[in-house]
Amino acid sequence: MDHILPTSLGGSDRGENLCASCYRCNEFKGAKITANDPVTNESVFLFNPRQQIWLDHFQWANGGTHIIGITASGRATVLALRLNNEDIVQARAIWISLNWHPPND
Repeated sequence: MDHILPTSLGGSDRGENLCASCYRCNEFKGAKITANDPVTNESVFLFNPRQQIWLDHFQWANGGTHIIGITASGRATVLALRLNNEDIVQARAIWISLNWHPPND
């Protein structure tokens, strides 16, 4: 589980501050809540799955193996959490071959 607002920054252990996260994404996120958008170089808040809709900020590319940020928050989140790191891209390729991925919604 990931703390959307890290406990080190005052976040709680309550459900509304938690979300499912793979180990690697959680590790890359650490205590970050902001990151720079590579297009504008402005600091923006990372995507919050409790308050924002995934499809408003991201889309699948390369047949579903890669995530593309389509907003400042999406782009910053993709980079900060390394959502296209080699390990997860390889895992997504396997999931695609098994028809487990990408999600339909």
